[in-house]
Amino acid sequence: MRLAAKKTKPPVENTIPLINIVFLMLIFFLFAGTLERDPAQEVSPAITQDMPQSERAAEALQVTSGAKLFYGDTPVEVEDLKEFLVEKEISPDAPLRLVPDKELSARKFAKILSELRKYEFDNVVLLTKREK
Repeated sequence: MRLAAKKTKPPVENTIPLINIVFLMLIFFLFAGTLERDPAQEVSPAITQDMPQSERAAEALQVTSGAKLFYGDTPVEVEDLKEFLVEKEISPDAPLRLVPDKELSARKFAKILSELRKYEFDNVVLLTKREK
């Protein structure tokens, strides 16, 4: 007489060591990602100022697309700007607000900024129009 062989269950695989390895890898990559130096920390993003259009035009140096400077309706040369601001009773330590025309080329704008730096205008604030 033949007896039926007893069926044995395969042993249950232990998944805890695999879970431990996955968590160790997760912790390793978290540390590896945070220890690397972030180059974006060296950049200070620009701050948009919400200012009424009339106030912006009245108190800012405007640069046309042809690289001409105007303060209000008055044309100004870079070399005469310091005396002009003293006449308008604007503090030389106050930031110089600059509104460049959107058609002004970057090369002309960089030249104007270098001229301003040459005449000791180091604190320049760029004003832009906020898109809707």
